[in-house]
Amino acid sequence: MTEHTNERPKRLEPTKDTIRHLFAHSGNNCAFEGCERHLIDDLDNFVGEVCHIEAAEPGGERFNADMSNEDRRHQDNLVLLCHEHHVRTNAVAIYPVPMMRTIKSKHEAKFAAQGLSFGVSEVALEQIVDQLSARTIFDVTDTNQVSYPVTMVRLFTMAYDEEDTRDDEQRAADLTIVYPVLDNLRRLPVDTRGIFQIIVSRADEQGHDFSVDTDEIVLVSTASPEDVYSHLRLLETYSLITLWNDDGIDRIATRGVGPDQRGDWPFWRDVRRFCDKTRTPVEDLLMGFRFDLLD
Repeated sequence: MTEHTNERPKRLEPTKDTIRHLFAHSGNNCAFEGCERHLIDDLDNFVGEVCHIEAAEPGGERFNADMSNEDRRHQDNLVLLCHEHHVRTNAVAIYPVPMMRTIKSKHEAKFAAQGLSFGVSEVALEQIVDQLSARTIFDVTDTNQVSYPVTMVRLFTMAYDEEDTRDDEQRAADLTIVYPVLDNLRRLPVDTRGIFQIIVSRADEQGHDFSVDTDEIVLVSTASPEDVYSHLRLLETYSLITLWNDDGIDRIATRGVGPDQRGDWPFWRDVRRFCDKTRTPVEDLLMGFRFDLLD
């Protein structure tokens, strides 16, 4: 480990030599086992992602305070993945550090002898290396760390006032449809998540809908009406809400997840029921990403 006495964690871009090493051991494929997505497409665009095993900054997945900034950007702490598998491996409970290192080592061992012989020109590769090593603008949501649920036993027990009788296969199926929803939430700007928190906190059950009057959200929010509507449009884009007009009244409904054997599952309604019955602030889940509390 590099000496880093009292060093403030700071994101450093990988060096050019590190990026070359990663590509030379990649086969131009995502490192996730069984994934055949290319990292560089037919037009010489980098369509993969350089991912940290232990995060570059506090709040990121698997952050290790004992690492130096140089160690965090070292080739041993980086792996090349497609976007889907970068998002999937953000589930720290399922993909802890040892598993991530195994994913990386197995993939790189397979392609180590091939070097850069995967059909990408040296010129194109050097352009990509220059771009990745020189980036200074980042997506701030990349540092959001979600504590994913692994059973959701407490959610089902509290939401339905009965013992959770799902078997392991049903629980796995429920997690499969919930994780993409939580990943969408993770990718939202913090103020947009704040609006969503207000929606979930104030929504009422109206038949099959879990909804709230749009004017109410505008009036109670500290954001301007124009900003509120911008956040609502983004929430709708990310499939977290639906906007509609009910007899001249604009309303917001949270979107169900699924479909599965139950049809669209009103997940956010159940989250509110859970929070109400356990006296858990909705903020802990929607802003703090503590979805492990549902287990």
